[in-house]
Amino acid sequence: MDFPADILYHRLQDVLRSTALFLPEVLLSALFIVLVLVGLIFKSKNNLSTYITLAGLAATIPFLVEQWKYGLETETFLFNGMLRFSAMAVYFKFLFLGAAFIIVLFTSLSSFYKKASEVRYEYFLVLIASVIGLNLVVMSSNLLMLYLSLELVSIASYILVAIIADRKGAESGIKYFIYGIVSSALMLYGISFLYGMTGTLNLYHENFIERLILVDGWLLLLATMLFLSGLLFKVAAFPFHIWVPDVYEGAPIPVIAWLSSAPKAAGFAVLFILIPLLNAVFGASEVVVQNWNYYVAILAIFTIAIGNFAALKQTDVKRLLAYSSIAHAGFLLAGLSVGSELAFNSIVFYLSVYVFMNSAAFFMVEFLSGITGSTDVRNYRGLGYKIPFAGVIFVIVLIALTGLPPTAGFTAKLLLFSSVWEGVGTDTSGIMLFLLIFGLLNTVISLYYYLKIPYLMYFRKGDNNNNETIPGVGNYAFLVIVALPVLILFFKPDWLMNFIELLNFHL
Repeated sequence: MDFPADILYHRLQDVLRSTALFLPEVLLSALFIVLVLVGLIFKSKNNLSTYITLAGLAATIPFLVEQWKYGLETETFLFNGMLRFSAMAVYFKFLFLGAAFIIVLFTSLSSFYKKASEVRYEYFLVLIASVIGLNLVVMSSNLLMLYLSLELVSIASYILVAIIADRKGAESGIKYFIYGIVSSALMLYGISFLYGMTGTLNLYHENFIERLILVDGWLLLLATMLFLSGLLFKVAAFPFHIWVPDVYEGAPIPVIAWLSSAPKAAGFAVLFILIPLLNAVFGASEVVVQNWNYYVAILAIFTIAIGNFAALKQTDVKRLLAYSSIAHAGFLLAGLSVGSELAFNSIVFYLSVYVFMNSAAFFMVEFLSGITGSTDVRNYRGLGYKIPFAGVIFVIVLIALTGLPPTAGFTAKLLLFSSVWEGVGTDTSGIMLFLLIFGLLNTVISLYYYLKIPYLMYFRKGDNNNNETIPGVGNYAFLVIVALPVLILFFKPDWLMNFIELLNFHL
């Protein structure tokens, strides 16, 4: 069928206009291709792949800066409504880029870097593919585009987890893949329901909310929960959290640091958009609880409880941080259940700080495993005196993850709980008050498993059987880079909040 010339002209103009606002993704795609070609030409054992990846990531920064300036003034749809360009999307793309930069440096300093000498190019190009997928996730305005973007991130994650062909990596990769395809299938099933109900896949189409309001409340609740399963899987929230401890235990530590931060941030970025839409729909639907925030609060309570209480008995630090990651997802859901301006600001601040806290924590696990030869916390006895500087940094990071001063973790939780307290005043069900009290009590509970590590490092005598190999200067420099923002943002949180507050008009 032939299209009229004017339609073809307007579509071509839309593609050209959209491409101009899509340059960071184009550049990352070019970096992907370059890594493929260079990997075929040169041997994988050299460090060229690391330099190329870092240079490619750095080259995207100027384009993102220009997009940030433009996004503060304009919001627009790209590629015939498939993507939505906004300041919020650009901010999260900065966050993913920074996280990727940290992970590349992390990887180059880890023992995994030597083990993966034969697959370094593959590792970095899959990481770049994951970044592209995350960028598309936070820009998606079409349900099909959102699904495909999440699948790109998921497939890249499966490969990263099992990139070293050993028993643990293969087991973790298979488990991750099985849980991932189940959540993916549920999400796709939910999308099919929503499309059948509305006749559109565009979240911003005028018919999307209007037609969902006419649907039976219980059928709408079922379709929504099926659709959200893919996002809950990404953020490691109840009931899609089961994969986390097993995958974290067997995957390379740099990969875990990536999976526990960037995809989690992308999942919450999408939820920022969905929650107001769901509140509008459920507020006019005939269902038992019309406020969608009520359901989010229930998910937050279960997620916090499972993460914190399961972490109490862990002796493997990777599993401990895995359950910690689940608990943090619960705290973020607690803020999301409020849906206020303060809550959105708090969550974005929390996610931004979490990238640094999490990277520093997992790097310390890598750092100490090079000394002890394992990730068992009981082998950390007396290490605080053997590596005093790194030990102090680890204590600071653990204090930040707990949410205590003088760290940005305290500021993040203070803002988050302040937003929940704000929600208590407008809640008639009592769920927000229970969530606030429950969250505060669980913060106290988390003190036990976080501070257990510095207790063993400083107040228990070591067995002197540790490996005498002490990590080099580069490791200490990296620790300072990722830990310093955790301290600075406690004293100067407005440096970050000033940027975040600009996003409120673009949610």
